[in-house]
This record gives sequence, structure tokens and C-alpha cells, in this order.
Amino acid sequence: MSVNGHGHCHVGPDRTIQRLTHQQTLRAAADGPDRLMVLTMTDKGNRAPHITPLRNCAVGRTQPFGARRRLTELLLDGALSRGETVMVEYEVVCDPPRVESAMTHFHQNPVPQQVTEVHFDPALRPARCWEFVAPAGGVVRTRPLTLDADTVAVSLTRDCPRGATGVRWEW
Repeated sequence: MSVNGHGHCHVGPDRTIQRLTHQQTLRAAADGPDRLMVLTMTDKGNRAPHITPLRNCAVGRTQPFGARRRLTELLLDGALSRGETVMVEYEVVCDPPRVESAMTHFHQNPVPQQVTEVHFDPALRPARCWEFVAPAGGVVRTRPLTLDADTVAVSLTRDCPRGATGVRWEW
């Protein structure tokens, strides 16, 4: 059902995630889809983030899985008809803000395209940054990324396999 994903991560001068948003373009393969399931997780020692809906969705049920993971049901504004497309946007809220070294997107099914943008504070640039593709049960592929003039690292992954994609960095 997902056609395109676009994640934005803003890292502050204290190395914490200041803002984390996701946009997903969804196209119904059949009549009736009316929700999206989102799993959020964090590194050891942090509480599971929660979701704030921003566009074309509302939070339904949530289910914590231990202290670090939470499954959230995002209810679409209405059921989709076959072929219908909708853009869903939500924010992942970390309370308290947390220090991370990656922005990762997990894909339960293949996705045609995933864009990941990591915005770093100009006062604190990472020493190294790279994109990764980690297919479920496969070999991880990486590629170095260069920050642009606005201290943003951008990764575009096409034909995302089931598994994970994203951007990692070191200080």
C-alpha cells in the first residue's frame, strides 16, 4: 500500500533529536483500507516515542511492547477505494528528547521509494554520515553521504526491500 516514504530528522546542537516527521504516500491496492500501523522504537535506556498526527490521519489504538517499542494505529480520514491515493503525515515525539545515531525506516513490505533527510545543527556537524539498506535476511549495503550547504544529509533509496533503510552518523 505504501508508494513513497519521506522522513525528516532534525538533530540539535546537543545531539538530541529535536523533531522527527514522516510523510507516507499510500495507494490502495483494493477497496477498504482505512488505517496504517506504525512501529516506533528507541535505543536502550529511552522510553518509546509516541505519535502526533499532522495530516490526513488520527491516532487509534496504541500498544506498548516493553519500554522501548510502541505500535500505533493511524486511522485514515476515510476508507480508500482501489487506486485511491492519500498523503499521511505524522510526528514521532521523543519525551524526553534523545540522543540517537541513526534514522531508520522499517519496511514490512517492499516500498518503491524512501527518502530520508537528516538536518544537523550547523554548530555540530557529524564526523561521518552514510545511508544503509538492510534487507531482511540479506547483506547490509552502505554508501557514504556528504552534507549539503545547509548541513543536511539526504538519502534516496529506490525499490526498498522488506527490511530497513536509513541514515547513520558518527560524531
